[in-house]
Amino acid sequence: MRFITPLRISFGCILLAFAAWAAGPEPHAAKTRAEVDQQLAEIGRQQLELSFSLRDQVRKNEALWADPQFTSPEIEKLRKRLEGLQQEMLQLQITLRERVAELPAAQAEVAKLAQEKAMHQALARRIEELKKLREQLP
Repeated sequence: MRFITPLRISFGCILLAFAAWAAGPEPHAAKTRAEVDQQLAEIGRQQLELSFSLRDQVRKNEALWADPQFTSPEIEKLRKRLEGLQQEMLQLQITLRERVAELPAAQAEVAKLAQEKAMHQALARRIEELKKLREQLP
C-alpha cells in the first residue's frame, strides 16, 4: 500500500507552483490587496487541511499495521522481531547515556544538569508547600 509522504506532498506543491508560474500572469493580474490576502488565506487553509489529512492518514496507517485483527504467522513473527528490536534499542540508549555520562568531558555537563534538576525539584516542592499554605488560609 502506497501512502503520501511529506516529501511527496512538498514535491507536488513545488510542481504545482512551478506550473502556475510557467502559465504566466492571469488576465486580471491587477489584484487588490484584499484579493491577494483572500487567496493567501485560502491557500493557508488548504495547506492546513492537507497537513491534517496527512496526519490522519499516518495515524490510520500506524493503526492498520499494528492491528492484531490483520495477522498471519509471518506478520506475527515480524511483530515479535520489532518488539525485540525496540527493547534492544531502549537498552542501547540507556547504555549509551550511561557511557557518555562517564566521560570526563561530559562530567561538567552532567553535574550541571543534575544541579538544574535538583533546583527544579526544590522549586516544585516549594510551590506545593505554598499551595498547601494558601489552602489553609481563611
